[in-house]
Amino acid sequence: AMSAFLMGRKLSQPTLYIGGEDDAVVEFARAGVDRLEQSVPNLWRKVLLKGVGHWTEQEAPEDVKRHVLEFLRHIDARK
Repeated sequence: AMSAFLMGRKLSQPTLYIGGEDDAVVEFARAGVDRLEQSVPNLWRKVLLKGVGHWTEQEAPEDVKRHVLEFLRHIDARK
């Protein structure tokens, strides 16, 4: 596979994960979502929005905006 070199690698960038609790993709990838803290060492926060499906930013724009702005302020404060 073309991406075999990525197997077992960890995402090292500062990361914010936002998903919807009702997203079928989140359910399909539940094991990976549950292990984010192990596979993403610089995970700042994992957010699963209640009552939100796959189109997170369209279904909950204000919540997404608030979390993204908090994350960006956090990153900016680290400089």
